[in-house]
Amino acid sequence: MYRRKHRSAGESPPRGVRQNGAMQLTARHVFEASCDRVFAMVTDPSFLLQACRDLGALSETIRVEPTDVGAITDVEADVEVPGPLATFAGPTSRVVERMEWGPADADGARSARFSIKVVGLPVTVDAVARLAPIPGGCAVDYKGTLAVKVPLIGPVIEKQAAPFVLETLDVQQQTGNAWLASH
Repeated sequence: MYRRKHRSAGESPPRGVRQNGAMQLTARHVFEASCDRVFAMVTDPSFLLQACRDLGALSETIRVEPTDVGAITDVEADVEVPGPLATFAGPTSRVVERMEWGPADADGARSARFSIKVVGLPVTVDAVARLAPIPGGCAVDYKGTLAVKVPLIGPVIEKQAAPFVLETLDVQQQTGNAWLASH
């Protein structure tokens, strides 16, 4: 399993905070590239495949569908389940990530509806990703909710699952930095 050891300069640490009966997740990824270049990267099947490999996926299926205004990316990956979550979920799970990118604004900014589901388990992430220019490049800000619909123990599982979900997002930051440096 990929383990991240440090954060890039300018990158805020991801957070998971339980509020209003749900786990609220936020993360920020900063790239030294234009919005157009980062959008092209995050909708490139080769990049998505590399991110799966960097995560340690055991197998993956990737689909990218251009739309009139953006793109839809679907990534399905079999991943090892970390530590205490394995007791609940088993040693591996199939994770399905979907990003539905909308049109670019005049400055290249755009948003995506972002979801993660764990096949066969009542675990979902519903979020928005916002790609926007900043001085020296662009940032992708993620904001959403992690929900585990299991009576009584759902909040406990959410607390254990949040770092895993955020680490999965962090892999895209690391893979993205390497990708942009080599492409």
